[in-house]
Amino acid sequence: MKKSKNNILKIDNISTDSDVHWIWISGEEDFDEPHKFVKLVKEYATQLSGQVKVFSKNAQWVVTNDPLKLIFQCDDLFGITVIVPRKTDINLAKKTLQDLCDKLNN
Repeated sequence: MKKSKNNILKIDNISTDSDVHWIWISGEEDFDEPHKFVKLVKEYATQLSGQVKVFSKNAQWVVTNDPLKLIFQCDDLFGITVIVPRKTDINLAKKTLQDLCDKLNN
């Protein structure tokens, strides 16, 4: 059965104008973003054989064993965002997240 267009996660925007890079990921249905966020982070942890850990009190999580040092965030204001440290190659982070979205969309 083919998934409907409403189940699609995609990279929505990338910002490189601050101390860190930001990648926004959106779903077609905003009300389902927290559920999609959990699936996204858990799948990334599984791929890395890592664990999801709380990074800060600001609704941020990291995955142990992550060579990219990505910080995942989900809130009502910005939705799903991934903070990419300046030292991390933004193109590699984008490809990694796009591949992750593609896997979850199939």
